[in-house]
Parts: sequence; C-alpha cells; structure tokens
Amino acid sequence: MGKFPHVSYERVISGPGLVELYQFLQATGRGREQAALTASILSDGKPEAVVTAAVNKQSERCVLAAQMFLSILAAEAGNLALKIMARGGVYVGGGMVRRLLPLLSAAEFMQAFTSKGVMRDLLAAMPVHIILTDDAGLLGAARYAGQSGHCD
Repeated sequence: MGKFPHVSYERVISGPGLVELYQFLQATGRGREQAALTASILSDGKPEAVVTAAVNKQSERCVLAAQMFLSILAAEAGNLALKIMARGGVYVGGGMVRRLLPLLSAAEFMQAFTSKGVMRDLLAAMPVHIILTDDAGLLGAARYAGQSGHCD
C-alpha cells in the first residue's frame, strides 16, 4: 500500500506481483534468505528467480511469497466464483500457476477459495480445475471461431 495508490488483485496475482510480494516480505523481515539471492531478485525484478528458488525450496522467503501468491489467487478465484455463481466450476490458468504447480497444495488452495463465511458450502461444491496447457486461450478462440462459422 505504501508503494502504489491502489493495490488490486490484478497487480498482486501476476508475475510482477510475485516479485512485489517477495519485496514486501523482504521489507518486513519475513523469511530467511541469502543476501546474494535477495540482491539478485531485487536488482532483476523478474519473477523467474523467485519461482525457481521457491519450487526448488532454496529460499524460505521465495516459498513464502509463492504461498502468499497462491493463497491470494485462490481467494480471488473464490470471489469471482461467487460473483458469477460458477456452479459448473472454475478454471484457473496462467503461466505463474503452471510454474508454481509443485507448490500448490489442493487443501490450502481450497481453504482460501472457500473461506467466505456462510457461502463456504456453496463454494466447496464448485469444482476447481487448473489449466495446464500453455495455449488454452488460443485453443478456445479457435474452437469458438470454428463452431460459429467465422473460419473455414
């Protein structure tokens, strides 16, 4: 909040958002870290170093940032599911999710997804799927175009 005038879910649950979460943890002294890795991540500003160190469990702070990222993603997916009453299920995709998959705990994800008070049971009944394909959006658009007669 001290860095941006408004902090949206979109800002946080993205590649740059993962780096921001890492920086937040570093600034607040959470998670042990080797000084060289911290300096590298802060100077580079790209999420790949955080993802790699988290997935390989080389950095407590990177793991914490990834877990925070996945928890916030799950909470927002739950918010969206409630807003649109996604009784048929929710599909979560994106490059960050695929890269962080080794750290994704179904139980923890569902805890954050369903943590909505009296709406918990409704959300618990909604299936949640992780999209593993890189080009799901392109495939969906091609299928729609083919079905609607917009391409030959």
